Amino acid sequence: MKTEVKNKTNPRGQIKFGETVDSPIVARGQYLSLIPRSKHELLRFVDIVAYRMLPSRALKKAHQQWISSLLRNEARTFDARKNLFQRIQIQTITGCNYSCGFCPANKDGLDMPEGEMSLDMYSKVMRDLQEIGYRGTIIYNLQNEPLMDKRLPDLVRIARQHCPESFIQTSSNGSYITRDLLVALVDAGMEKILVNDYTKTKAVIHRVQKFGLDNKYLAALKFPERDWAEVYDPGGYGINNRAGNLVGQGFPIPREPLKLFCTIPFNIMTVGFDGRVLLCCQDWQFEEIVGDLRNDTLVGIWNSPKFNEVRRMLLEMKRDKFLCSKCDYVGY
Repeated sequence: MKTEVKNKTNPRGQIKFGETVDSPIVARGQYLSLIPRSKHELLRFVDIVAYRMLPSRALKKAHQQWISSLLRNEARTFDARKNLFQRIQIQTITGCNYSCGFCPANKDGLDMPEGEMSLDMYSKVMRDLQEIGYRGTIIYNLQNEPLMDKRLPDLVRIARQHCPESFIQTSSNGSYITRDLLVALVDAGMEKILVNDYTKTKAVIHRVQKFGLDNKYLAALKFPERDWAEVYDPGGYGINNRAGNLVGQGFPIPREPLKLFCTIPFNIMTVGFDGRVLLCCQDWQFEEIVGDLRNDTLVGIWNSPKFNEVRRMLLEMKRDKFLCSKCDYVGY
């Protein structure tokens, strides 16, 4: 059953966040966000294990195409006017102090825009989220080391005020983490901080262990298994070619565009530091702009012609245009 909302704060009758969808499953990312995290991780684990146990490359390819077609079928009822994004990535600052081999940051030959999101633009993003009653995930890492932005605790506090029911998280290499900063972030409303310790000696983890934090702050910290020397995963489940932005690092572009679906444009909004909205998080050079918050809203851009053109292409199991043509990410 569809529900329309028409009131002073929502004059267009736009469906507010989570109020209605034609189908309870519009893409795998959205579906998994509605079930317990433990089940999400279990499904992902089973999918990856099944792929890696298959004996031949042909069977592996058939497995991916089968999963992809199932997801595509689930997404057929998607309508950007009703099915809003479940996650938003916000780039408050550009740059990173690391240069990992599996990441485009600080690599020669890439024209990556640089800057810091103004408070006016950030406030605009928060107002747009508040207007739709946003309850999804707010993510503060996008092609950067987010803790380089000294304003981050204050920005998180503003987000919590505008979106009290949202889940707020970030991912960091941990090099800028101090006890005071961790406390400030969690007190401001940050619920999860993924610390990717790439050092050989796990120096970041050992340093954090000495902070003497109580359970409130320890519960927000997550330490995934990471390594500076992580290598390319041709299956597309792990380290991928970042939509063709790592060719110089030995990450190949597919000979032909993959015939696979991708859930990202159906689930995630990606906001650059200057207010331009990117097709996805792998658009490191801001090549595929789907909208600009300097003259539009988040909801308007989510339903923009270019965004919808990309979705129509993916629903046909094609990736022959845009950055998608270079990308080897499995799509879910």
